Amino acid sequence: MVDQISKNWNTQYLLLLKYKDHLQNAQYINKNQQDQELYDTEIVDY
Repeated sequence: MVDQISKNWNTQYLLLLKYKDHLQNAQYINKNQQDQELYDTEIVDY
């Protein structure tokens, strides 16, 4: 019984870590896109 619970907890924890990595990657990509758009608009201004 305890093994089953700890196994489930480990699975949940691993999923949480993966999700956390995914969120950080998504934020990083969004930040790059925003920077790129700023860069693009500055080029258009010239």
